[in-house]
Amino acid sequence: MSGGWTGPGSDGQTADQARHQAHVQDQSQDQDQDQAGAANHCEALLQHTLDAIRPPLTWQPGVPTAGRTLPPGDAAPDDPACWYVSRNRNILTVVSPARRGALLGVVERHWRRSGHLITSVNADHLMPGLYATTAHGYRLGLDFGTVGNAYLTATSPPVARAERIGHPPGTPGIARHPGGPADVAPRPSAFCPFWSAGDVG
Repeated sequence: MSGGWTGPGSDGQTADQARHQAHVQDQSQDQDQDQAGAANHCEALLQHTLDAIRPPLTWQPGVPTAGRTLPPGDAAPDDPACWYVSRNRNILTVVSPARRGALLGVVERHWRRSGHLITSVNADHLMPGLYATTAHGYRLGLDFGTVGNAYLTATSPPVARAERIGHPPGTPGIARHPGGPADVAPRPSAFCPFWSAGDVG
């Protein structure tokens, strides 16, 4: 276990995690004015969320998406800030139905503590979800799919287009369109004594 863990499901922070939280919150909006900067910010938001979860989850990068979005209603027709990026993490740890509410609770407390606004909660027992927006307009989501797979998503607000967008090592190929075959998440298979407790699958 890493330092700072105070019990199963705890969202206690180490000093390093607290410093990283401050770094994420203090990042300048000016750094995120194109897709490349926004992608980096999405990655930081996702990683910071995962770092707050104890016991830690096994995960892998999901398929990233990027494209054009409708500009804000008050934007000029030629406003260049009408592109977006979205990054996600597929959770490979088996999270039993009995533990899904606990996972959402840990993430919700972390997002609130980070200054994010909780915008919606889906209280479904088998496929719950949690959604938030950051001060800079990034949208965050934690969802469960039909096979019990959990996934975290971060989507940028409208930003300028970038010629090149970096991706972390191990990132799978870019889907042709959201919801296509390349977006199918893997079935969770990593057992955790805490998060998987009560699973009968």
